[in-house]
Amino acid sequence: MNGRPSDSSPSVTALEPRPDTAPEADTEPATPADRSIDPGGSPELHRALAEVKGQAQFLLYLADQIEESLQQFAEEADASHSAFLCKVLSMYSGQLEVKYQSLGERIAETCQEVYLTVRERDAG
Repeated sequence: MNGRPSDSSPSVTALEPRPDTAPEADTEPATPADRSIDPGGSPELHRALAEVKGQAQFLLYLADQIEESLQQFAEEADASHSAFLCKVLSMYSGQLEVKYQSLGERIAETCQEVYLTVRERDAG
């Protein structure tokens, strides 16, 4: 065995390091933030994009929680648990509204940064 999976053994995982790819892993950074050269925008732009993606994921999470809570609310017979679910739904919807507004503002700021980055590249 040379450490590489053979075509006839599908049980070997693809996660095992292969000797011919190990040197490349040392020379090519995994993320744009790890690169020492300009990755196509400023570090601030990449942080802003990561923030937008994180906020969008949180919005999806909140929407999923609202759907789940609404389903539970529709099926709930216990009045006290229904009251609790109403408070939970109110909290989730309030968070969704606030996060939605802040995401819109952050997207606008990020788009402006993208525009400025493109203009700087065109001018240079």
